[in-house]
This record gives sequence, C-alpha cells and structure tokens, in this order.
Amino acid sequence: MMEEVTFDGLIVSEKELKVLKDLYNYRSLTTEQIKRKYFSDSKYYVDRALYRLRNRKIITSSVFKGSRGKGRKGHTVHRLTETGLECLARHGMSVEVQSTQLYIRPNQMHYLTMANDVMVDLTLAGWEVWDSRKVKREFNLDRKMTIAGLLINPEGKRFGYYVLDSASTIQTIGKIQAEIKDNYPRIKNFIIFTKGQRSYEQFMEYSFNPRNKRVANRLIEQKPIYTGYDLKVVSSRTGRRLLQKYPLKSEWIYALANHLGFEVINETIPENEFRQSFPIVVKYKDEEMYFVDLLDSDITQIRHIQNYSNQSYQWEKRKLLVTNYSFLKEYQRIEDNPFLIEKLDMNLSDIAKLLFPETLQ
Repeated sequence: MMEEVTFDGLIVSEKELKVLKDLYNYRSLTTEQIKRKYFSDSKYYVDRALYRLRNRKIITSSVFKGSRGKGRKGHTVHRLTETGLECLARHGMSVEVQSTQLYIRPNQMHYLTMANDVMVDLTLAGWEVWDSRKVKREFNLDRKMTIAGLLINPEGKRFGYYVLDSASTIQTIGKIQAEIKDNYPRIKNFIIFTKGQRSYEQFMEYSFNPRNKRVANRLIEQKPIYTGYDLKVVSSRTGRRLLQKYPLKSEWIYALANHLGFEVINETIPENEFRQSFPIVVKYKDEEMYFVDLLDSDITQIRHIQNYSNQSYQWEKRKLLVTNYSFLKEYQRIEDNPFLIEKLDMNLSDIAKLLFPETLQ
C-alpha cells in the first residue's frame, strides 16, 4: 500500500509527490516518461495519479502537437501549477521559482522531451541527472547554451550531455561543438545522444572535418574537435540502454569480454606507467593487446587510435583490439593497418543480446 501525505486535506501518494518533485526539477514530463519511471507495471495507475493531480489543479496537462509524427496524436505533457509548487513547499522542498518560470516554449518542448528520456532511463539505473538550469548555475555557463544537462554515474564521473534531433541543422551542430570546445576544461566529459543516422553522421563529419567559420569577410579555419576527455556520440536509444544496463564502463567491458571471448588484464593505467597509450589491457588469442570499444563512438579514443603508429607499437609491443570498428567512416581517416589493429566487430545480433535481450525472446 502506498504511503500517503496530506496537503490541506488533500491526499497525495508518495509516488505522486516524487512525480511533483521531478516536474519541478525537469519542468515537464510526458505520461510515458512518468509511467516508465514510477508506474511501469500499470497504465491504469499512472492515469489515475495524473487525473488526481490534475483534478486538484496541482498539475496542468496538454497535448504536444506533432510530437509523435504527422497524423498521430501528440504526447501528453504535464507541468506544475502554483498550487503544485505550494504543495511541494509545504512538504519541505525548497521552492525558488514561480510556475511561469517552469513554462516551456513549444519550439523547446521536443528537445526537452528527448533530454528527459535520457534522464528517466538513467535515474532508474542509479545515475544522478541535473537539468540544464542547474548545470548553468553550478558552472557559471551562458544561459543561451544548448546543453541538456549533466549525468553523474554511480561512481561520480560526470558527463555534460546534449540531444540532437534527426532534423538538426549544421548551425545547431556547430553551436554544440563550439560550446564543448569552450567548456570542456570545466565539465571535461560529454555525451551526445543523436536521433537518426543523419544527425549522428553529420556530428561525426564536422567533428573531424569542420567547416571554416566566416568572420566579417574572412574565412577562419576551424580545428577538429579534441578535448582529451570522453567525447561520446551515440544513438539515443542505444546510448540510453547501454548506460542504463551498464552504468559503469567496467561492467560493459566485462560483458563484452564474456560475450566475445577475451580476458581483461587491467582496466586503468597503473601508477608510474609511462608506456601505456590505452588504459584497458586484455588477452586475446594468447596475446596482450590494448582494448578499445567504439560502440559509443568516443571521438577522443578514435583520435588516440589514429595517433597509435608503428613506432608506438615498437615501443609498447601491443596491438589494438577494436570492437565496432565497422561503425567508423572514411572521414575519420583511421589507417587500416592489420599489423596494428585486430578487429572484433559485433553484428546487430550481438548488440541485441547484450543490450536488448527482450527483443530476442
């Protein structure tokens, strides 16, 4: 039986109070997102809870037109009212905004819904997620930045994150990359969740081959993006499931080792080790190799692969064992050198077994 708390004679369940807190922290949630996070076993209970909150004017709900595609009814989205804010305040939550400050412009709603899909899936797996407002306050960032928020895994590692729609423009991609270049010394790691193959390919293309920037009447050559930290680009569905099912990188590495048949020797560079170009060392075919998985298309790792030369091999005596090598395109210009690189690609069936086993049942 759900624990209940009272607000002026109004009964609010413990789960409903959690929903209200999420609406405060993340501004707007769809019915599907609320169901996934708090009522996964029943559509009836989520509908009943939202009806109760709406009937008491604690939340307001509306249909986001066009959010499911042409000809289909849009997602129903929910946000707090002034009564909802007062309810939270009376139950001990610090409320510092008015309901008008939680309003989302229609042209921002699709972007926010994509960002909150990431939030819902990862918080269910023990991640902490900050929305864009909190990130900008904590890091003193420009309020006009397009960053979606910050992800913190169970070990405390932080990632700024962005979402890219399938119809994202080159200008949007350029703005995101400029923001990363300006702010990686403070935030360090980033993940870009893309919707559709086109937005993924365009982001990768302009990461390695950026267009020149026009300033007044001059064209200024732009350098490829490089941070030295994690810079992952992954499809939204795959990336969310990967980080939800394997919140820690080591969990994913050991799952790959078990599935693909190699042995993990160490996961980090030992102290005082100056001749180790990659952190993960494995044994494959009775040979020690460096291991790099590219399912998340980490641009930093791709650059390290590019820079691992024959001279590096002669010094370190380790080949590179690379999974998902076939995800890379020619524009990333990785030398196809069988002497240096051992490919261990996974097909879609392999990925499904590790990330989406329910689809195989």
